[in-house]
Amino acid sequence: MLTVLNKNIYITIIILIVLLAGCRDNGEVKRTQLLMGTMVEISVADSNLSEASKIEAIEKAFRRIKDIEDQMSVYKQTSEVSKVNNFADIRPVSVSEDIIKVLKRSDEINKITSGAFDITVAPLVDLWGFGPKTSILRIPQDKEIKDVLRLVGMNKLKVDYARKTVNFTIPGMKIDLGGIAVGYAVDCAAEVLRDNGINNAMVNGGGEVLCMGKSSWGRPWRVGIQHPRIKDKLLDIVSIEDRAISTSGDYEKFFFWEKKRISHIINPLTGMPVTDSPASVTIIAPDCMTADSLSTAIDVLGPNEGVKVLKNIKSVSGMIAVDNGKTIEVYTVNGFKSGKK
Repeated sequence: MLTVLNKNIYITIIILIVLLAGCRDNGEVKRTQLLMGTMVEISVADSNLSEASKIEAIEKAFRRIKDIEDQMSVYKQTSEVSKVNNFADIRPVSVSEDIIKVLKRSDEINKITSGAFDITVAPLVDLWGFGPKTSILRIPQDKEIKDVLRLVGMNKLKVDYARKTVNFTIPGMKIDLGGIAVGYAVDCAAEVLRDNGINNAMVNGGGEVLCMGKSSWGRPWRVGIQHPRIKDKLLDIVSIEDRAISTSGDYEKFFFWEKKRISHIINPLTGMPVTDSPASVTIIAPDCMTADSLSTAIDVLGPNEGVKVLKNIKSVSGMIAVDNGKTIEVYTVNGFKSGKK
């Protein structure tokens, strides 16, 4: 029997910001908007700026995120990504500098993770029923998976970085920047805040979080990591300052097939969804684009290979949570700091 749980087009908020300092107003200004299919929250903690200045900076940051959404959303037919998916197998399609930057970093993460992160996985996502135009979750036949796998692979995507064009080498290919675009948007929003004199802020793109400086309490921002199996419970709490954090998990969008959890995260190398392990992966990195994409890639690789990859990337740290059927086992890499007591 097929049981559908938590199926929607929005990205689940998987990292909770922990308010540990009480309820009194300490000059922090916070605003929230629905963007990129999730709730985006921006908090500014600078005490030397007026409330009007903080609000103006936040609104500029939101407009920047909206601009990126208009370029990269697969749910908008007018987006650049949709134009690429519709025409790049016919001719090279011109794209913006933002898309070029994301494609370049996607290629780098693809190589670092031996193909575990791959933006050309979109046809497989559609096949399993998790895509933007599909509403029925299904178990494809082996032949269907094999046929679609020929459309997947970053080596089949031709990007001319000088001319800023994208071309597919095989008809039927598609890209989906969902595993990296939100992280990039968070980074860009933080850049806007800095350009407007903000030094202490937090941008939370539905769980893709970048923390600038300190909170309004003069301490690093405290971020809670959602427990992958128990709703409204935290698995861990970490202190973040001038870093980004992202969690990817099999509890965001999934269904059960013969008592096995089938995740929306698809392995681009096998065409199969991530099942059972890991339950979640949390990455702390210098920027949110890296944290976002690596958390997805390590989820695909699994705990053993994932740990090996993370150990070779000294600028990031990670926590891999494995569901062994009875308890959650937690593995940390490169000094991932737990704030949980």
